Amino acid sequence: MAKRKLGRGLKVLLGEQTAQTPTSEDVLQVAVDEIKPNPWQPRRGISKEALEGLVDSIRTKGMLQPVVLRRDAEHGYQLVVGERRWRAAEQAGLTEIPAVIRQVTDDEMLLLALMENIQREDLNSIERAQAYVVLMKNAAWTQEQLAQHLGIARATVANTVRLLELPREIQDLVSRGTISAGHARAVLALGDEKAQRQLCQRVVREGLSVRQVEEIAGTGRRAKKTIAPGRRPPAHIRELEERLSAALGAKVTIKERRKGGKIIVEFLTHDDFDRIVGIIEGQNGSENPEHEFHV
Repeated sequence: MAKRKLGRGLKVLLGEQTAQTPTSEDVLQVAVDEIKPNPWQPRRGISKEALEGLVDSIRTKGMLQPVVLRRDAEHGYQLVVGERRWRAAEQAGLTEIPAVIRQVTDDEMLLLALMENIQREDLNSIERAQAYVVLMKNAAWTQEQLAQHLGIARATVANTVRLLELPREIQDLVSRGTISAGHARAVLALGDEKAQRQLCQRVVREGLSVRQVEEIAGTGRRAKKTIAPGRRPPAHIRELEERLSAALGAKVTIKERRKGGKIIVEFLTHDDFDRIVGIIEGQNGSENPEHEFHV
């Protein structure tokens, strides 16, 4: 796919035309109450805590970097870049702020807001992944092209976007910081959503490290790869393995023989072993049909 050309406003604002970097003559003082937010701003809220440091800085040093505006068709101006600075200036009690006026289309407004957000350090991994997807869609960029514009590796884009393949409740755990993006990427290796949820519950409950989660998920993946063609367990055995794995929160393998067989339950640590034993002993005599298994 041919690389989409950025509009003139995007080239200026993203630094692709350094010769047009704003000078002091370009900067105007604009009344704060004449500015409206960017209607295509993808980020819906800015936390109070995130603004406090910027508000203090503006009160002490003033507003060092101008916002970028475009003239509104009806009245005043619309923000193109710099919503946090504008809101912080309001809280700091400023009546006017420095601004640069640009001619920017609606499409460019969206792309600029996305680029500004993506380059922020306080975005969580899910917000960043969502922004990547929207930006690639609206700019008609591939992952490679997005990576080039951001100055990062394509694999970083791909790994971030893959987080959106996880169930919504796991994405929420990442957004809230309950589990890290590293945990979430490791969980992705399991493939099965039920197993992913079970493993995330263990991460929260037991405080598993990313390395431990990688080992748990990797064990299941390696076990699948080692099954020789033609020796794949029957469907009912595979179903039992999945049900037992979900019930115990651990990788379970069933090996049948002509007479009898064995069930292998894998554990990582002594605490993990005690947990599994506790689950098994707790089910002794249980009448809960969810935990009845028949070969």
